[in-house]
Amino acid sequence: MSFPAAAMNSEASSQQTELSRTRFSFIMLAAYFLSQAYLIPIAALGPSWAVWPRFADLAFFGMFTAVALGSRSGAAFSAAQAALLRSLLLVYALCCISYGVMVVVRGEKMAVLDGLQGLARLTQFFLLYWFVSQIPLNAARLRILGFTIDFALGVVCLSVALTYFGIVPLRLLTAHLPQDPGVAGNWSMFARLDKFDDVHKGLGTVGYNHAYTAILILLLLALRLHLLAGSRSLWASVCVLVALGATVLTESRAGLAAFLLFAAVFFLRNPKALLGGLVLALIVVARMDWRKIESTLDRHKTIVSTVSDDNLSGRPLIWGNHLRSLRDHPLRVIIGGGFGSARVNGRGSDGHMLYLQILSEGGMLGLVLFLALALQVLISLYRYEGPGRPIFWVTLALLLSSFTQETFYPLPAMGHFLGLYLAALALALRRPYAEA
Repeated sequence: MSFPAAAMNSEASSQQTELSRTRFSFIMLAAYFLSQAYLIPIAALGPSWAVWPRFADLAFFGMFTAVALGSRSGAAFSAAQAALLRSLLLVYALCCISYGVMVVVRGEKMAVLDGLQGLARLTQFFLLYWFVSQIPLNAARLRILGFTIDFALGVVCLSVALTYFGIVPLRLLTAHLPQDPGVAGNWSMFARLDKFDDVHKGLGTVGYNHAYTAILILLLLALRLHLLAGSRSLWASVCVLVALGATVLTESRAGLAAFLLFAAVFFLRNPKALLGGLVLALIVVARMDWRKIESTLDRHKTIVSTVSDDNLSGRPLIWGNHLRSLRDHPLRVIIGGGFGSARVNGRGSDGHMLYLQILSEGGMLGLVLFLALALQVLISLYRYEGPGRPIFWVTLALLLSSFTQETFYPLPAMGHFLGLYLAALALALRRPYAEA
């Protein structure tokens, strides 16, 4: 046997060993993607409704167990993944320091509990990124992940429509949980929203925040397009149009604005998909009874209207409270009020703007660090992501939409979004797998 042939056989054997070793962790990764189809807590277990366990948490702990038992591959790490991991560790360390200082200096109960919950989620999500980065992905595994995301995206979109039109009552989705607001917190909203006609009901099986539902749909779509890698244009068009319809029904204007930006880039870069999309859109337009969603369409029209307090749902008042806190405490402009302190700083409300949220808790130092991290992510994705760069474009769209929501912050309202996004980053920056 020649030397090149022997080397190829050795490499193939090594790859097969790595795939066998990481089978358990890959199964848990697929389960994590599947779990995005149902993100409502499965039981009222834990010290607070904000941390009640979901299927996504079970999948994470399954992956944690798999990795702890050796189901991982250091060889799967790419240089881009490793560089981003170092940056995430720096962010985590600074968040821990900020939280510790806040506990000692301020010690407000609300801030202490919010910060503790946030650090617990950051720990979980940063570990998730590390776990996913150590799972080698060949073509067969990528196809399986594509199917899991198809399932999750389909279920979420269908559930949004079913709850929006009242076919499935929202209260049915949380019937297994306590309904007392003092115990269930915001999860008690599902039962209460059923009593009103003019409120957001397109929440689906995701959570009580319609913005979270909308951006989850967008991220799942971007993940699917990433795994399609520019192929199957008609299926890509179907996914985009179905996701667009569901996003409209969530009634999240920021989510729809981000979606439209992402979809515009996708169709401009994929003329074949644009043609298929137009045909499908014309069929939908011809058959749709638009009167059923007239109020929702009127709401979305305000995206392009003059900025006003009504259109921003009271956000100027919230922003003003946070800015006054910074004005009254000049040192916080530099170092912030401490990780977890946003609701205290904002008189009971988070920032409702990612950049103001970071400024409120981390000051200018925290904001500069976040912007540097965002720039690193964008540069890495632009350099290393595959055809079409859907994760790059969805990151850009979400950063722009974050002027009215705390998209990338570990808040209860955003559930597992940051975890799923970091898993998507790990996939997009993965080391290319040489098929045997």
